[in-house]
Amino acid sequence: MKDFDADRAAVIKRAINKLVLKFIEVGDDLETSQKAVKLAQEWPTIIYAAVGVHPHKAVEVDTKLIGKMKELARQKGVVAIGEIGLDYATKKPPLLPMNIKEKNLQAAAFESQLHLARELNLPVIIHCRDAYEDVLKILTAFKKEAKEYNLRGVVHSFAGTVAIAQGFIDLGLIISFTANITYPNRPESVRQVIEQISLDKMLVETDAPFLPPQSLRGTRNEPSYVLETVAEIAIVKGISLDEVESRTTQTAQFLFGIE
Repeated sequence: MKDFDADRAAVIKRAINKLVLKFIEVGDDLETSQKAVKLAQEWPTIIYAAVGVHPHKAVEVDTKLIGKMKELARQKGVVAIGEIGLDYATKKPPLLPMNIKEKNLQAAAFESQLHLARELNLPVIIHCRDAYEDVLKILTAFKKEAKEYNLRGVVHSFAGTVAIAQGFIDLGLIISFTANITYPNRPESVRQVIEQISLDKMLVETDAPFLPPQSLRGTRNEPSYVLETVAEIAIVKGISLDEVESRTTQTAQFLFGIE
């Protein structure tokens, strides 16, 4: 994103110095997906890319764009389709309920990109806000139809309940947490998810430049700060920092096929 245009290389090196040694740069439309692939090619074996269209940009998804995404996804360094999904939170105040036409548009864009992941046999990175039940319905129907495809991926920046998390896990997905788990006003349900699901079903992320940890609220988030999310999970689960680091790293490497 443009937030890093002035010091992108320094941000990457800062993270590496904190032993954040691998990155997945996630697109949210064609332009940012192209930039993610370019970064992956500039930093081989360090940065990898995911290509996809965010649900708030679902209107951009048509057959022509899917063709461009398919071509992009076949390039070296691309490890996933994402971020894709549903987002029923309206973008600007007043936060009015989303109309059915836009919900249907998002669902169609989501489904077309799931089929792209199936065609290319890639994992998915799921974005879901205020739409967990509908995302689960779409994924359940998709998995039943696409029996030859091993549905796998991650639900990013999770903020749902234990039951919702288990629903995603049962479909073959991993639950990912950002630094918003360090916020004092986080939902109690998120703490319960961290407590109750297996560490092997978790990933950590930054969602940079958004959602900085509590100690840095009001600043730009960046990859080196992911260690605070790791630390919070260790505290909640009552295990060591090293265990969270090593096992979430192993899960990410296996899920995305990264050495």
